[in-house]
Amino acid sequence: MSAHGVTGKGCIRLALPGKGALEAATQTFFAECGMKVSRSNPRQYLASIKSMPGLEVVFQRVADIPSLVQSGDALLGITGYDILGEHRGYGDEYAEEGEHDDNLMVLARDLGFGACRLVVAVPETWIDVSTCADLWHLAGYYKTHKNRGLRIATKYPILTGQFLRHHNITHCKIFSPHGALEAAPLTDTADLIVDLTETGTTLRENRLKLLDDGVVLRSQACLIGNARLLCQDPQSFDAHCLYTRREL
Repeated sequence: MSAHGVTGKGCIRLALPGKGALEAATQTFFAECGMKVSRSNPRQYLASIKSMPGLEVVFQRVADIPSLVQSGDALLGITGYDILGEHRGYGDEYAEEGEHDDNLMVLARDLGFGACRLVVAVPETWIDVSTCADLWHLAGYYKTHKNRGLRIATKYPILTGQFLRHHNITHCKIFSPHGALEAAPLTDTADLIVDLTETGTTLRENRLKLLDDGVVLRSQACLIGNARLLCQDPQSFDAHCLYTRREL
């Protein structure tokens, strides 16, 4: 793979999710835009778009796409905004399109698919805990009477830590366990979790409830680009063509 987001043949490289929940949704999105991705074998890492001969598609893990774009190995990429927030080290759900730092630019904040929320979920038996203020009081109780902080399981330690500090919840231990997070409170390996949810059904089925003000981040699929390379050649790709093509 050549550097600087352009292949040896002069094609612009676009990184797309190769596995996981966003893969099929991204393929559908591009097809609706009149930009069907030609991938004959699901094990292929490279593909093309017939309607855009100057574009090369590379399939990667969704968690790796921000790094790929940031390094310049891909000019553009589609990933989840939750993944981007954890990668950058902060999550501003009201960020504007066009914002950038460390070579990462958000070209389209919400592409209209892959919607989910990163939420704080506690055991439903905690009947007196329904807000972050209640959780703050409980953390203090654990510290005073159990001599330990709350154990919080999550795959998003950076975003979780920032959210908790915002609510002055500091008596806690954040860790990332293996396996399904929903099982952690049931097996007493964690007191509560911070996890992604679309409808909340899986959380409820595992006897967990959302805090009333416990949404850490609202996420959708987003389009990102390498700011430095795009500034060098701003005409190389029109990000808004995705919307234009989809509406036609």
